[in-house]
Amino acid sequence: MSSELIELVNSKILSYSGIYVAQSQFQTLEEYIKKQATVRKISPFDFVNSLTPHTPDFDEVINLVTVNETYFFREEKQFDFLKEEVFPKFMGKNLTIWSCCCSTGEEPISLLALALSMNVNLSIYASDIDDNALETLHRGRYSIFHCETMVTNIINF
Repeated sequence: MSSELIELVNSKILSYSGIYVAQSQFQTLEEYIKKQATVRKISPFDFVNSLTPHTPDFDEVINLVTVNETYFFREEKQFDFLKEEVFPKFMGKNLTIWSCCCSTGEEPISLLALALSMNVNLSIYASDIDDNALETLHRGRYSIFHCETMVTNIINF
């Protein structure tokens, strides 16, 4: 696939989401574009030209290029700061937090666990651009591997 085609799809993704596709993701993106173009019996260029926000094809392209790196109590220093500096000021009070780019939800769940352990009445909003990641959050089911860090951190708090 040509570099022009990658640049075209990159510009569409960037203008919609602010995400710049890493070179390491080009092969996955190329394979998806070629497969979808073949299924539709059109050229890869025509397929990329047809991509528009809020359509299933565009949503799938976005899902392909999002990183989705997350785990419970990720960025330990930030949780320490919340525990030591922020949440003590809201003990017994209401607090609202928005967790954008929450991926599959481990970080907002960690925020909620920490807040509840400190008697902070937390309302949390969590959002992500990747529909597949949000499905995991809505299901609320995580593997034992993912939960180990949460249990360890809750015990340590």
